[in-house]
Amino acid sequence: REAEGTPIYGMPILSVDAAPRVIICNYDLSPGYAGVPNPLYSRGEGVFLRLGDAKESLKGLIGFVS
Repeated sequence: REAEGTPIYGMPILSVDAAPRVIICNYDLSPGYAGVPNPLYSRGEGVFLRLGDAKESLKGLIGFVS
């Protein structure tokens, strides 16, 4: 949304930052192909960050919720 001059500027995004609680499953904290860091990673409060392999992350998340 605010990253002018980057490959993702103007792309449609979900307003996840407006949610009080967010679960993020991602391989690592690197910025990805666009080179733009995700500000949700540093928000802290209300963010559950699950790093690692997607299959293993989802297994763990399902086990936690069950």
